[in-house]
Amino acid sequence: KTVLLEEIYMHKNLFTERLNKISDGLKEKARNRRTSLWAVSLSSALLLAIAGGGRNRAARMSSRSEQRPQLPPSQSSLISGSR
Repeated sequence: KTVLLEEIYMHKNLFTERLNKISDGLKEKARNRRTSLWAVSLSSALLLAIAGGGRNRAARMSSRSEQRPQLPPSQSSLISGSR
């Protein structure tokens, strides 16, 4: 009986060690996956913000040019100072 209990204890310890190694490997994978997911999300958000900012700027520029009164060429040369 004692020999059998020792063998069971030994196998239990080996099994525990293997499970711990597998667990550590899975934790490392999860950590790396979270980091890469965070980086991809941040990059996507920045690209969308840049793209959205460019669109808004173009819209503002076109709305500004639409708001300015268009002067005839003879009056615009007087304003700019060229005669």
